[in-house]
Amino acid sequence: MTAKIVTANGNTAGIDMALAIVKKSIYQRLKRWQRLHTRVMLDMQYDPQPPVAGGSIEKTEPAVYKALQELYDYFSVADSVKAIPIQ
Repeated sequence: MTAKIVTANGNTAGIDMALAIVKKSIYQRLKRWQRLHTRVMLDMQYDPQPPVAGGSIEKTEPAVYKALQELYDYFSVADSVKAIPIQ
């Protein structure tokens, strides 16, 4: 990707484009890129023909699934705390 403008036509193409841009921009700096990438795909349940394995529980490494579940658990607790009325 050397162009300054990247376009996509359609939802899935837009997702592919966004994942490619993120991969290109942070891949060199982030050694754990693939786990981040597969977490995003699992969160979106994105599984047509993804650029790396993932997108469904069956195709995702257990460590990636566990990390995403921990993130959901964290936000679930945070939402519960926000719901407590302050007196």
